[in-house]
Amino acid sequence: MLKQSVAVFLLSMLMTAAYAEQNPPLPVNMNAQHLSLAGHLHFYNDKSAAATFEQARLADYQPVDGFPGGIYSPDAHWYYFTLVGTGNTPSDWILALGAPFLDDVQVWLEQADGHFEHYQLGDHTPFLQRPLPSRLNALPVALTDDRPVQVYVRIHSISSLVFNAALWQQDAFWVNQAQYNLFHGLYFGVLITVIFIHVCFGLWLGQTAMLAYAGYIAALLALYLGINGYGAILVTPKAIWINDAITGIGTIGSACSTVFMWDQLLRLKQHFPRIHQFYLASGLITASALLWVTTPFYQILILVLSQFGLAVSFLSLSLLIVLWLKYKQTELLFYLLACVIATFGAIAQISITIGWLPQNLVTSNIYQAASLVHIVIMSLGLTWRIYQLKQQKNVAVHQSVILKQRSIEQRGFVAMLSHEFATPLAAIDRTANLLQAKYSSLSQQEAARLADIRASVTHLTSFVNSFLLSEALDHKALTPNRELCPVKPFMLEIITSLGYEAKARVDLTVTPPAGAFELDKKLINIAICNLVANALKYSTNKTKVGLAVTIAADTLDLRVSNQTKALSEEELALLGTPYFRASTSVETKGVGLGFHFSREIIRAHGGTLTPFNCLSGEFTVQVLLPKLESNTES
Repeated sequence: MLKQSVAVFLLSMLMTAAYAEQNPPLPVNMNAQHLSLAGHLHFYNDKSAAATFEQARLADYQPVDGFPGGIYSPDAHWYYFTLVGTGNTPSDWILALGAPFLDDVQVWLEQADGHFEHYQLGDHTPFLQRPLPSRLNALPVALTDDRPVQVYVRIHSISSLVFNAALWQQDAFWVNQAQYNLFHGLYFGVLITVIFIHVCFGLWLGQTAMLAYAGYIAALLALYLGINGYGAILVTPKAIWINDAITGIGTIGSACSTVFMWDQLLRLKQHFPRIHQFYLASGLITASALLWVTTPFYQILILVLSQFGLAVSFLSLSLLIVLWLKYKQTELLFYLLACVIATFGAIAQISITIGWLPQNLVTSNIYQAASLVHIVIMSLGLTWRIYQLKQQKNVAVHQSVILKQRSIEQRGFVAMLSHEFATPLAAIDRTANLLQAKYSSLSQQEAARLADIRASVTHLTSFVNSFLLSEALDHKALTPNRELCPVKPFMLEIITSLGYEAKARVDLTVTPPAGAFELDKKLINIAICNLVANALKYSTNKTKVGLAVTIAADTLDLRVSNQTKALSEEELALLGTPYFRASTSVETKGVGLGFHFSREIIRAHGGTLTPFNCLSGEFTVQVLLPKLESNTES
């Protein structure tokens, strides 16, 4: 026993002298459950990525402190270290090499007879072909007290070349992996639950912001599955590239969904329209990078997208501060705090990826921890958003009930006045008619005034009748009495009733000319008269008005068009609302009810009335009427 101890001591002294200018070997003893190889590594960068093991053994290795940060590079990185037993060392150990998402990890392990055993690892190695059934790049190592073991490791990947290494006793390794898997199982379960909740609420409430946030969390889920090695377990041996796709989709998808999420949450279209356009364009460009996640171009794309994502985070943070200072909303405070935490985690992750920060227990897990805190705070913010939406909905429903009641009262009052006006208007019209018939010797001025009185009475009577008709249709007190009618003669009758100007300016086309259709002549006469009269009244410089009717097997398509100023989308949406008048009608007399009356009549026929701007510069109103059989069946 004394001789063996002296031999071990002399061997250790010799090894220390041999590596005086290099990192020392890793001493292994029976009391250690887990040993890190930080401070025991030597590094060689193979720029050609073509060096063989024999060539790499002769290369000039440089000692490195700790574990170097990752970097995106087409080079192959070689690491060399030595393991030395120091007395009563257990023989069976497990060597774990990281990171799990590395594509190609090759290990040459010195054996008792001096030759090197080669092991193929990496996430491109099918799970069932690995030396050990683990998500990590792990292999068994046999150690004895009288023999140092040299280990060479080569890594090559389109992802970041992050490397770490540790030696575990077998029982301790499997216990650690069971704990790690349990933690990540709970973590993934939380992410899936949050995704499900936000998708359900997003669809239910029609909130694209919540759907975008669900997409962001789904991308994080894919990212963590990939970088922690679980993606390789899920894929089949024939689809080993899927783990690259999972990791790439998670990385690029999180950057893409973040852009859309902040665009929706901050309502950039409303508050900052130009930044909104920038965010949309950026999100689409970022999404296009998904096509390259399994190619060598990914190394270039990820560097650019990482910097871009960080810039977007800082921009979103700045916009949050500006909006909070302006509106002082509690919802924005949640988003602001969550954005700060997410940005901090992203900076740490990027710093590790490009080699600015070393790897350790804190830096390696800071991004996942920051993401979890970010998710909790964002979920609180979105819950507050749902609460606010519910409050706003309750207020809107209450106001809607009040407005509906007032509208009913107003319409009842106007209907009563309209009914009461009918008799006086008829009396005025009869009196004016008697005056014209009895006094033929009236002066020209007096005759003109009587004519104006009768014209005004006729107009007001028509308005009263139309309003009462609309009320009757609205309350189902009147239904259209449809009968087969020759269309062209009916249209000519409508044009004639509008006077000489209409006959001169309206261009009528009916296809086919002899076509007939089932409709209520009295009601449709009122509707089309209103539409044509409006077209004549609002035409620019009294230009021609088009009246085109197309009769098909089951529909009648009628279009009234005129040359006038185009209406905005907002005005088109409001057209037909009682008493609404568009900007083109400011200098023309009217009350804003003619289009409304026409729409109610067309709806009573089961049809639609749609206004739109044409590319030719015309404003067109389209009437579509279904056949009587179709309307009755519906």
